[in-house]
Amino acid sequence: MTLSSANYRKIGLALRWIVIFMFLLSAFSKLYPNTVDFTKQLVDLGIVNWCKAPLLARLAISLEFFLAFALMQRNYLRRVVIPATIALLVFFCIHLLIQMSIHGAFAGNCGCFGNLLPMSPFAAFVKNLVAIGLLALLWKKRELIGEEKNNYHVLLWLLSGTTAIVFMASPYAPCKTNPAPVVMENQVEIIPTSNKIVEPVATNTKSSVKADSATLKNRIVEKAPLPKSSRFAPYNNFGGKVVTVDNGKKIICQFVPGCDHCQHVGKLLVTLAKKEKLPPMYIIFMDEEAEKIPTFFKIIGASFPYQLMDPATFFGTLKVPNTPGVTYLWNGNERYNSAGAEKDSFQTQAFLKAVKTVQ
Repeated sequence: MTLSSANYRKIGLALRWIVIFMFLLSAFSKLYPNTVDFTKQLVDLGIVNWCKAPLLARLAISLEFFLAFALMQRNYLRRVVIPATIALLVFFCIHLLIQMSIHGAFAGNCGCFGNLLPMSPFAAFVKNLVAIGLLALLWKKRELIGEEKNNYHVLLWLLSGTTAIVFMASPYAPCKTNPAPVVMENQVEIIPTSNKIVEPVATNTKSSVKADSATLKNRIVEKAPLPKSSRFAPYNNFGGKVVTVDNGKKIICQFVPGCDHCQHVGKLLVTLAKKEKLPPMYIIFMDEEAEKIPTFFKIIGASFPYQLMDPATFFGTLKVPNTPGVTYLWNGNERYNSAGAEKDSFQTQAFLKAVKTVQ
């Protein structure tokens, strides 16, 4: 039984959509919620430095979106689009083979689908081989595609359109030699999320003293450490004011404005600050997605003095190169440090134990 031309084209369209879905998912996962993880991966692999990585990351995402949409149409599909897609997948396969030979076939997340769908290098390699096989079949059998069209303007519009959309969805600022801190007007340390006025409650003085004594017994009594210079000492301009970060107790947070985990830790700290007496808190934001800083403060329910830092310096000052980062300093000595959303993530009890020491 022979298939009609219409049936061949339906099969070809189904095969194309398998590859289209792969590319759309890959591009979207690198773009959402932000491009930070993908950008950092390009730097970690030694492909480019932090100044060029944000640009390259967005161009790569644009290319993936472009190929996905280009596979949906038939202009230069067999002569240009399919060979270009195969070439890109072959490049990815070579890269994965190198990574597997160095780190192992099942070590870590290859980053093909970002953190949305973690995938080992071996799984990604097999996925790419399947995609190459489907595209090769489409390229070899003309009847699966049907009549090819020759309007190259469609491809140019798709390329320019996808690139423009990606850069609008994820704007970035080129590297600056000395990034100037952003001054935020009327900064306060805690913004109440409720309009209720809390009335003072009268307490028995003797019982209060006993309660305070009991609380002090449960706390760790520790002598103030000798002053030292911390890794944050050179970066002391927060909200347009110079802050001596290595003098006394300070909490330094390193956040990416659009990072869900950073927002979560920020909310935890604000909640703790309303219940406990915490040292002053200052935030270092990576300058990607700086336009989302007001939204970040709105989400966590508080506003703090902050400064912007370029990606290279930002990740250079993180002890574990993942966000969110929280460091508690006492005279420049690190008494607590957390970074990332996994094993080194922020732990409320450990943080409070470190902060609630008595001189």
